[in-house]
Amino acid sequence: MQKEGDIMYHNVIVKRITYFIYLRRWNLKGEGSLDIRELKYFIQIADSASYSSAAEKLYISQPALSKVIQKMEEELGYDLFFTHQRQQKLTSEGERFYYKASRLVDEYNDLLKPPQIQETASQGQIFLGFPDVAGICLFSNLIADFSRLYPNVKLQIKEN
Repeated sequence: MQKEGDIMYHNVIVKRITYFIYLRRWNLKGEGSLDIRELKYFIQIADSASYSSAAEKLYISQPALSKVIQKMEEELGYDLFFTHQRQQKLTSEGERFYYKASRLVDEYNDLLKPPQIQETASQGQIFLGFPDVAGICLFSNLIADFSRLYPNVKLQIKEN
């Protein structure tokens, strides 16, 4: 039987998988697709306000980075940056794209993290069976340690 917490966790996973599929199949004009690497490049340029600074942080050459952005702009059909006083500034379309790209990259990064054990996982009840009195004696320290670590978990112990 599924609990409310299980269903909520399941919904979060489904949402993250949907974002991942969206990232992988992002096809804006029907002739290509952006990938997560390109989005990260774009975000770094926007954050650095400089192609050369971003290229240095990304360990990529500046001309290669410029080509990636040119390809993105061609695919999107609008400019992402303009130059103002030797700095790269986002266009209004670039700002909207930055907001969405940042959210997608954050979701992608969260998707790659190992799932956290929810608080509800440290609650509940465990049923243990041991043979004779010797079984309980052998595991008494383990049971005591477990009870200290998980005070909200009720242990039901049954001897044979």
